[in-house]
Amino acid sequence: MSIERYWIGKGIDLDTLWGDYDNGSGYIEKVSSTPLHLLRLTFDDHPIQLPLFDFEVLFKTVKGTFHDVKAECLTREEYNRAAPIFLHRIERGSGIFEFLAPLDPLMTWIVALGAAAMWYRKALASDQEFG
Repeated sequence: MSIERYWIGKGIDLDTLWGDYDNGSGYIEKVSSTPLHLLRLTFDDHPIQLPLFDFEVLFKTVKGTFHDVKAECLTREEYNRAAPIFLHRIERGSGIFEFLAPLDPLMTWIVALGAAAMWYRKALASDQEFG
């Protein structure tokens, strides 16, 4: 994605975007028929008077990593059966993003992110020891 596409919407293929949305009714049905659980993530520094500058990057990071963990950790059958994660609500100025997702893939995602965070902290600490 180009910087212009991200920041100002230049070059977005609206026909494809809306076509993908219109063809996604199966996902709406899948999500509607799946027991969902709330995931609340809180990020720092969201002044209420400013736009949500980081919305796209946060939203797509959650959606993308959730998909990647599902694809890596679930069987093909489990992956196909599991609904994606969807944005439920954003509380302006609070940095609170709420998502809905099925429990098993959600817990797998949380564990994977926790493991990645632990690895990152350990790597960062070992880099600082040599510095």
